[in-house]
Amino acid sequence: MLSSGAGAVSFVVQAHPSRGAAVGQLRAELARQGCPEPRVEWDTGRGAVETWRDCLSAPPAAGGWLVYLQDDAWPAPDFAPRLGNLLARGPFAVLMLYSARKEAAPVPRGYATANPTAMCSAVGLVVASGIVPAFAAFYPDWLAAQPNHTFANDLALGAFCRRERLPVAIAAPPLVQHRPLKSLLGHRRGRESKHYRERYGEVPEC
Repeated sequence: MLSSGAGAVSFVVQAHPSRGAAVGQLRAELARQGCPEPRVEWDTGRGAVETWRDCLSAPPAAGGWLVYLQDDAWPAPDFAPRLGNLLARGPFAVLMLYSARKEAAPVPRGYATANPTAMCSAVGLVVASGIVPAFAAFYPDWLAAQPNHTFANDLALGAFCRRERLPVAIAAPPLVQHRPLKSLLGHRRGRESKHYRERYGEVPEC
């Protein structure tokens, strides 16, 4: 269960209708670990960009955290207690729960500082609620200047953190694994975290 020292924490899952079974498994695992019931934002034809914007539409109160998960994320067996501990003491504005780029090796404190450019294939992110409105305003302009990126919420968030000089960290080892589901965006397979696999083993099949 999330520790009370973590402050207000809300969860949101960005989901595609074709992945209903995966979302059901994810919700059940979060409930088993005592996490708050996630709000699920289904992409029902709006497109990934609009669905991501809706994920940001209801952050928790100031001083809290928004936990964003994609429908192909799988939480570690100790996800809730580790996350609560990190949020209660971590000096960061954004915590990457997983990254396929520049993956951080496990360290005793459970997280490593990270360059915002490492914010790629972000299957799971935790964002301080206080920066959500400013990022939501920044995102459309960033997309307009990057016409080749049809859906790059992680790259945009990284660019925002660089501009605002916000501290970014990555869970080490990762707190979620990327499930080997067929990509809906044409991404290559084999983007699973080796450090997650070494610590926790394989994730359930879907």
